[in-house]
Amino acid sequence: MPASSILLLEADPAEADRIGGILRHAGHTLAVAADRAAWLEQAAGHAVLLIDIAGDGDDAAALVRDVRADPVLAPLPILCFAQTKDVDERVRLLEAGADDVIVRPFDARELEARVDALTLRYRHSGGAAPVAREPTVTTRQHQVVAFFGAKGGVGTTTIAVNVALGLAERLPGRVALVDLAVPLGQVPTHLDLKPRHQIADLLADPSEDGVRAIAERYADVLDVFFLPDDPEEADRLGADDLAAAIHALRATYVFVVADAGATLGSRTLALLAAADRIVLVTLPEIPSLRALVSVEQVLGEHRLADRTLHVVNHLFAHEPLRRADIEDSLGTSVALELPHHDLLFARAVNEGVPVLRAAPRSDSAERLARLASIVSGTVQPGEAIEAPRRRFGLLHRGRA
Repeated sequence: MPASSILLLEADPAEADRIGGILRHAGHTLAVAADRAAWLEQAAGHAVLLIDIAGDGDDAAALVRDVRADPVLAPLPILCFAQTKDVDERVRLLEAGADDVIVRPFDARELEARVDALTLRYRHSGGAAPVAREPTVTTRQHQVVAFFGAKGGVGTTTIAVNVALGLAERLPGRVALVDLAVPLGQVPTHLDLKPRHQIADLLADPSEDGVRAIAERYADVLDVFFLPDDPEEADRLGADDLAAAIHALRATYVFVVADAGATLGSRTLALLAAADRIVLVTLPEIPSLRALVSVEQVLGEHRLADRTLHVVNHLFAHEPLRRADIEDSLGTSVALELPHHDLLFARAVNEGVPVLRAAPRSDSAERLARLASIVSGTVQPGEAIEAPRRRFGLLHRGRA
């Protein structure tokens, strides 16, 4: 079993010695911090994080959420010590983002086995060395990010869904995905969800509790909102209503990711006006580029052009335009290109499992994770970044 550097949060010196003895005997290197601040300060230099906080688990769960909210620390595996055999305590810790929970009193062999398992997972995910701290790019929190297609069929929904999931895996429960594509948005298909509520329902109670009550939860990390299936009913949600709904979502979530479709109506323009970033998706082909130029002109007229990022999606193996051709036509740079893959995206949609989960080690997943980092502001477009290492856990199909 390869040794790993482990950091333990433990206020009881006697218990720290006991845990240290078990793990050092197994060949691991252990550092101990007695308080939360010191533990967080040291966490980036270790491969596995252990949290042992006395109480009912709420303080430990809050600390886990803080780790998952930090782009640098989020990929690190976390083992929490549950202080009782209460199932609710373990569930709170797992829902907060812990990779594993061990219940007190525990056997030394069980602790050794659980830490060994986390160590192997971390190494198999590419984490042989601690995550390097990336320079932070200052951004507004509680951001709205709108994804808009230059025309239909360019992969906008696929990209929006995966970016939202990538953000949510770093910020569980703090990211919303909104399906605003008309007619008949495809987010439910991509996530294998059956909507039970409509985004207009939150207007009756725009408080955080009211907003979360109508959300559909995907994989315990991402809240999803939908327009009605009936296009006529969907049209009753006007631009002002949509603006109010987006305002309520922004107040509740750190990131609101919206699939805006490919139709520039009044409602879509209201969304784009409310967005902090607008991700424009195009294909490297003449019709798509012409549509994108037209979209850029409209955004310029509404003074929204400075909020845009451009993504080129290579849906086909052979395409007539190069990235340079697109940049020359637009007079701006492309933030990211998605590589062509014959079956990966089609299989992900058919199975209702996003690429980030269906094929986490693929080039496409790496690019989508990079786009999530660009959107979150942890890197700037064009800057090299290592894709976030995946957390491990069961995949939940969302079908009701």
